[in-house]
Amino acid sequence: MPKQKHGATLKAPVNSGKIEIVSNRVKTPGDLEQIVELDFKTFSVPSGLPTIEIARKALSPWLDNPGTGLVTAYVDDHVVGYCLHCIIPFSEIKDYEQAASAKGLKIDKRGRVIDSIAVQKRYRGNGIGTSMVKRAISDSKPQGTRQIYALCWKGAQGDSYPIFMKQGFKELTTVQGKFGDGALAVYVVKQL
Repeated sequence: MPKQKHGATLKAPVNSGKIEIVSNRVKTPGDLEQIVELDFKTFSVPSGLPTIEIARKALSPWLDNPGTGLVTAYVDDHVVGYCLHCIIPFSEIKDYEQAASAKGLKIDKRGRVIDSIAVQKRYRGNGIGTSMVKRAISDSKPQGTRQIYALCWKGAQGDSYPIFMKQGFKELTTVQGKFGDGALAVYVVKQL
């Protein structure tokens, strides 16, 4: 069994194996394809990604970037969730600066963003998303990060807002119409 940086105690869904949370690697090269498939199933409707090939092209720059942190959740060696965290992308920094300034905060240029989090539907509600966010926060601390941001969904199936609130994130601002499914987009931050 691979060594883990941090252990995770989670309740496993009925009729499933042990849940394992792993940082910054995958167990097999085929796991990356499982992550792409999960990303496509989770985000294809809201983001308008019409094919898995387009989803793969959209996700590949993140997975190939050495500055991206990857947290992967496994059950019986199958990917059931993933979380990506990275330095705030240049293309998104103005959105995060605007959200932070709405609450009188100045953005930390070394801040990180949890850019994507997904858990297979049948495994939701078992603490996997919360454990992956905790791990992303823990993995970010040694890099001198003082703030972690996220843009989460509120009011949709797959709602990620409660996961971030449980971890002490604070709401910055809400944007309607950013996601294609009608969910609210909520910018949140956690001071470390």
